[in-house]
Amino acid sequence: MASPARPIEDVGSLPGKKITDQQGRDVGEICEIYEQDGDPMWVTVKSSTGMATDRVVFIPLARLKEENDELRVPYSIQHIQDSPEADPEGELSEEHDRALRDYYGVDLGDEELRDSNDSYAAQVPDSDAPVKKAEG
Repeated sequence: MASPARPIEDVGSLPGKKITDQQGRDVGEICEIYEQDGDPMWVTVKSSTGMATDRVVFIPLARLKEENDELRVPYSIQHIQDSPEADPEGELSEEHDRALRDYYGVDLGDEELRDSNDSYAAQVPDSDAPVKKAEG
């Protein structure tokens, strides 16, 4: 019997862990955590494009769930690979943050869950503060 999906509790333990897509296919390994106003917001994942090259992609932490001892996201690997380019060095520009939020649909639906949901989806910051790489 499959165990139910649950939110990530120890964000600091994520770097180095593998993520799978909605069909269980390997997406890649988590590299960094990016936060906004001290709240974890994004993870960067080193993902193979299948053309002998790797790409660092951003995935919303709010969408990561632990299920059957795996980290899963509700996206296909193709959707992740097609995500907007963003420079993973230090700080996301406001434009890149907005493009990623729009692409993954992170904002309104997550904010509506804030009152009754303890997952990271309930903690998506609604702020104009810069998104920065979390200090380890």
